[in-house]
Amino acid sequence: MIQMSVKTDDSVITRLLDENEEYKQLNEEHMDLKSKVELLRQKKHLSPEEDYELAQLKKKKLVGKDRMEKIIFEARANM
Repeated sequence: MIQMSVKTDDSVITRLLDENEEYKQLNEEHMDLKSKVELLRQKKHLSPEEDYELAQLKKKKLVGKDRMEKIIFEARANM
């Protein structure tokens, strides 16, 4: 049953990436933020400015991810 849900989500996400500009933009931004977070995490020591930047990037990434999940939920409800 979980397997079916994952396939459904995959098809919904694929459709959203093709048809929903907001979702596509959020996904691109999420991937960009993820890369920036990973670059900062690779450093052994962060300056106070980098630590603040990391926190801000994580917050922005989470807000975007929450919006993406809401779009997926709404798309599933309309199937």
